[in-house]
Formats: sequence, structure tokens, C-alpha cells
Amino acid sequence: MKKKKWLSFFYVMIILLTGLSLFLSINTIQPERNQPDRTNKQYYGEIVSITKEGVTKKIKVKAAQSPYPDLDKAFEGEVTLIAFEDINLSARIGPNKESFNLELGQLQTMYESLTSGNFIAFTFNDLVFESEKTISEIIFTGGYY
Repeated sequence: MKKKKWLSFFYVMIILLTGLSLFLSINTIQPERNQPDRTNKQYYGEIVSITKEGVTKKIKVKAAQSPYPDLDKAFEGEVTLIAFEDINLSARIGPNKESFNLELGQLQTMYESLTSGNFIAFTFNDLVFESEKTISEIIFTGGYY
């Protein structure tokens, strides 16, 4: 009988600890999803013009003040970003906690509807030419798109 009580107590403790572990992991991971990407190659700019060439978009961007100056690196002048069809798209909350209420496919729609005057963060893959760079990701910032 004593063995049965001990076994029941053991199972209850396992369930409680598993629940506590799950609760803590969800609450610590969730806020991190809304934080800006902390890559050291992330930049921020205002779109000047967009041209489509085959399967790529050439997005001319001029330097702009980032809402995250501690995360986005500054650049000077203008640069042409080469974005391929399979570019990664993501969103981050704005500095005043403005966020997107995104549904499936909305990031792609936002990307397709980019126009002059929009602001984006982006990451570089590699240097192509001095004023043209291939980018791997476009990051929309809440309140600045």
C-alpha cells in the first residue's frame, strides 16, 4: 500500500514539473519572437524605387534612421538591393510595441506591394557590386511599413 502511495506521489510530481517546465518555456520563448533579429549585418532604409527584372527585384534604398539604432547598422547614401523570388520575409514589433496582425500569406502580400517611401530592414548575403548587394531577408517593422 505504501509503495502505491509513493508511486502516485511520484507521478503527480512528474506531471507538475512537466507542466511548470512547459509554462516557463512558453513564457520565455514567446517574448523573444517579437524581438528584432540581432544579426550584425542588419540595416535599415527608405525605399527610393523598385524595378523588377525577371525573377529578381532591384530595390533602391537610401539610408534612414532606424527605430532600433542599437540593432540596425547605419549605411550612407543609397544602395540597390537585389532580392530573389525566394527571399525570406519576417516582421518585428515597432519600438512603441506596434505590431502586425498577420495572417498566412500577408508577408508576401506586403512584399509584393512595397512602394517608394516604405521603410524596411534587410540583411545582406554578399557583396555583388559596390552599389548593389544581394539580400537574404526583408524585415518589416511595425508602425514603419
